[in-house]
Amino acid sequence: MQRSVLLVCLVCLCTAVASCGPTYTNATVTGKLLIDGQPAPRGVKIIFAPQEKGSSQSYGYTNDAGEYRLRFNAQNIGANAGENLVSIGVEMQFDDQGNPYLPEDLKKIRTGLPDNVSFHSTLVKTVTKGPNTIDLDVVLESKKR
Repeated sequence: MQRSVLLVCLVCLCTAVASCGPTYTNATVTGKLLIDGQPAPRGVKIIFAPQEKGSSQSYGYTNDAGEYRLRFNAQNIGANAGENLVSIGVEMQFDDQGNPYLPEDLKKIRTGLPDNVSFHSTLVKTVTKGPNTIDLDVVLESKKR
């Protein structure tokens, strides 16, 4: 009897722990980011934030060809299926002494990104289960004038 109660408690605890934490789906997202019609430089960050409450956001960084691949974290590649609010940004970098800096190409992007794809993004993309290719094209504020 005591063993049965202990086993039931252990199963309940394992179930509770397994249901906590981030939720992942079997969707993947790759794409290319163009800025002013040209491939984005290495280091531009793309974030997909699911509209569904409780779902984990994904992020990726552009490579030298402007291509990105979304991941939940360092270990898990992918994105959550459904409607996602997309934002684009450039994170400050630091040199060996801890001083902030940005290469000129990234500085231009950081200061020129329109609000509707950065701080107050209104860009929504749909991710479906399975592989997705979602290309993005952004015109910097300085080019719109």
